[in-house]
Amino acid sequence: MQFYLYQNRENSHSPYLLDIQSDLIDKLNTRLVIPLFDRNLVRHALPVRLNPTLLVEGRPYVLMTHQMASVPHSLLGKMVADFTDQRDDIKKAIDLLIDGF
Repeated sequence: MQFYLYQNRENSHSPYLLDIQSDLIDKLNTRLVIPLFDRNLVRHALPVRLNPTLLVEGRPYVLMTHQMASVPHSLLGKMVADFTDQRDDIKKAIDLLIDGF
């Protein structure tokens, strides 16, 4: 579901995937996602607006907007959080990546 966070079944560098695909497009076997990286493991500065921090179970994770990708639906594990309430910040990050503002 859109703006739900799922465990990543394959990549330990990105333990979570944020689903950003519209729920109206649910017949595909893929989902458009943004990976999250543990804030403590990110070694370089990132633009805050492009890469906002989301708290997952009390720990900070960076939304790696510039690494969004389409992945097989089967890659999405257990749903762990609903970030619908942070939709505006997430969409602003996507808009910055695509439109530059």
